[in-house]
Amino acid sequence: MSVSASPFRTVNRRPSCQAVPPQSTTLSVGRLFGRTLAALACVTALSACATLAPAPLPLPDLNEAAALRDQVARHEAASVERATELATKASACGDCHSVATGLAQGATQRLETIGGLWDPWPADAPQSLVEQPTPVAEAPLSPAAFAQWLEATARHDMTHALIAHRGSPEVVTTEHAVPVLTLATARAIEAWDLAQVYGVDLNADAPQLGALLERASQMAQGAEGSVHTQWVLTPEDLSPTSSSDPEAFDKALREALSESSQAAQAVRTWDCVAQTLPHLDIAVEPLSNARQYADALLTRSTDMLAKGASDERHLRCELEASTASQLAQQVLAADLAVALSPSPEVSALGVELLLTDANQWRGVISSADVLSLLSQ
Repeated sequence: MSVSASPFRTVNRRPSCQAVPPQSTTLSVGRLFGRTLAALACVTALSACATLAPAPLPLPDLNEAAALRDQVARHEAASVERATELATKASACGDCHSVATGLAQGATQRLETIGGLWDPWPADAPQSLVEQPTPVAEAPLSPAAFAQWLEATARHDMTHALIAHRGSPEVVTTEHAVPVLTLATARAIEAWDLAQVYGVDLNADAPQLGALLERASQMAQGAEGSVHTQWVLTPEDLSPTSSSDPEAFDKALREALSESSQAAQAVRTWDCVAQTLPHLDIAVEPLSNARQYADALLTRSTDMLAKGASDERHLRCELEASTASQLAQQVLAADLAVALSPSPEVSALGVELLLTDANQWRGVISSADVLSLLSQ
């Protein structure tokens, strides 16, 4: 699969969501701001004795793609802040410091890739005269809850990007969805790395984040202003999506797989990678667990074919790859294509495959390697 570069990339650090039109541009906002100042000047001149407190200009509207982009940026910005703090406090643990520092650097790169935080106003706009975007919600403090939060936000961003893409493909296009899925995959890898170095069992420690979500829900019904009330996570983001009717889901999945070109292509890619791994291990680059990687892909391919996917495998196949990381990238690209399927069932399967493979292959692939998919 060819993954195009992110349409969210901007040249500067003050994005106005150029990549997801239509919405108010900086020029139009500037004109509106200027007209407001002029009107205020006229009112002041006509009524020097009256003191007026004009209502701030409201925020420009964001379309669905722009709102999705901003939410991803907020998750990355919160990741940068918390990972930087963890790295500072982990001076006595070299591995902890290294992983936290790498996480901060990775999140910074992803924040830049997605276009930075939304800043809709001109640089010289007085803050008292314009409505400001909601502050970024802070990530959890403890390493365990933070790692769980990273994984949960990755799943949340993937799921909601795909739902938006299927519901409004003309607004949330493939070019918008692919960067979100790619960045979320990279964030998930760093969540697992963080959990590993701190000895965190993400499944066992899930109640920590669940308790914070429950607290946030309670606070949202009361006083305003808590950063926790700004989280978009729900309990469903803490675990893989499960159908309320598994039998009906499996039936719909089988029907969709039989017509899915993405599934057929993925099976062909997995099978080809499995055939290439032994050659890479022997002739190019020694790879521990090469046989386990290959067996897992062959087993999955067989399972997908049994569920109805078309068989388009090649009898003999060998990919051009000089490193195991390059093979892993091809596996993830195939998974990503499945996730972009117009079928909700196939798409949900693709999300789980993408996260499963990102975790299984993270011994040979980094979050930066995943991000490089956008430039291929």
